[in-house]
Amino acid sequence: MKRAWIRARSQTKTARLRRECDRLFQEWIRGVFRGRCAKCGVPFGAAHHIIRKEVLHLRYELRNGVYLCNLCHVHYAHAKPEAFLNWLKHELPLHYKFYEDHRGDSEGTKLTSWYLDQREVLKSKLEER
Repeated sequence: MKRAWIRARSQTKTARLRRECDRLFQEWIRGVFRGRCAKCGVPFGAAHHIIRKEVLHLRYELRNGVYLCNLCHVHYAHAKPEAFLNWLKHELPLHYKFYEDHRGDSEGTKLTSWYLDQREVLKSKLEER
C-alpha cells in the first residue's frame, strides 16, 4: 500500500512539473513571436507543437513551437497539415528543417528529474530575453 502511495505522489509531482514546463514553454514561444500569431498576426494565441508534444525529448525545443491563434491552430495546422507544412517551409525554414530532421522520432516516458532539468533550462532561457 505504501509503494502505491509513493508512486501516486511521485506521478503528481511529475504532472505538476510537466504543467509548469508547459507554461514556461508557452511563455517562451509567445515571447519569440512577440505575442502574435505567426500565420495571421492576431495578438493572442498559444504554442503549437510541430512535432507532437508526446515526443518528450522534443517537447520544449524552440524550433518545435510556433505561436498560433486558435483559428489558425485548429482550422489550419491540424485540419490542413500539408498546407501548414508548406507554409512553414516558406515562412519559417528553420522550424521546417527541424520538422524534417525529427519527424520520425518516437515518444518516450520521462521521469521527474527530466522535468526538473527542463524547468531550469526554460527558466534560464526566459531570463536571457
